Amino acid sequence: MFEIMSPALRILEKSLLLLLFASLQACLYPKAPRSETVAATQLRPAKTSEWVHMAPYRKTVNSGPRAQPVSVIQKRSKNLLFIVADNVIGEKLQPELSRIYKKNVRLEEVLWWFYAPRIQKTYNVVLRLHWNGFNKTSFAESLRTMEALKQEYDVLLLAHGIPNHLIASPGQGVISFRDIGALKGSLRYADALYLQACFGDSLVGDFLDAGFSSVIAYEGLNWNFFYPQHFLDAMASHNGDAEKAHDKVVGSFDTKIKWSVRDREVLKRVFGEKPAEYLENVQMPELYF
Repeated sequence: MFEIMSPALRILEKSLLLLLFASLQACLYPKAPRSETVAATQLRPAKTSEWVHMAPYRKTVNSGPRAQPVSVIQKRSKNLLFIVADNVIGEKLQPELSRIYKKNVRLEEVLWWFYAPRIQKTYNVVLRLHWNGFNKTSFAESLRTMEALKQEYDVLLLAHGIPNHLIASPGQGVISFRDIGALKGSLRYADALYLQACFGDSLVGDFLDAGFSSVIAYEGLNWNFFYPQHFLDAMASHNGDAEKAHDKVVGSFDTKIKWSVRDREVLKRVFGEKPAEYLENVQMPELYF
């Protein structure tokens, strides 16, 4: 339905390559979560989404300088709606993914594998939309389903965008500002929305009007794919407080990129840049209330 200009397409392609390589740690590729991360899954009737019950997360704490470290279960009070949808670049990355995994694996699945251990630290139950399940009808239905739990939840939404629209799953059109506007005032338990899409800032007002307490979004084209992993880590250390987590990531982002051997290698392989060059041009998302 919409064509993306070639310069923007090249940025998106590099961005997703960056995201793919950023998900690799010490040459260990993300794998499907095991029982210590995911306790159970339940496919929903439409078979384009599933419930994921995260296993309890144990962390080691020190109660004092002379005390022995002890293992405690991290308290979690939130649920999560998790959406990754790509209909632009995935086919270009498929040969690389097939080479790595020796089978046909979609980028959206790999990203779930990568983020799941971080999600486990903050969220109890996750409603995960599959790569072919994101459209204006399913998005609204998923939000209603999260509301029905009557528990606070966040939304992590990684998709493509154009001004005033999110691009849905392949062949399913777009989700417009009017579709989001139809949700106005209906979300009582929605807390934070992290919106990875390009031009996400053009939809901030509509999401806030729908009931989100805060929205983290980008202005214009976005290729900052290091942010989400650091944001999820910060959410765990700040008890799911998106404002504090965002402030922590913004304040430490440059240092993390400059001192990470892995991140430096990713930048070299994908962009041919040094950290200083990348950090000079990449934008950080804004937090909106």
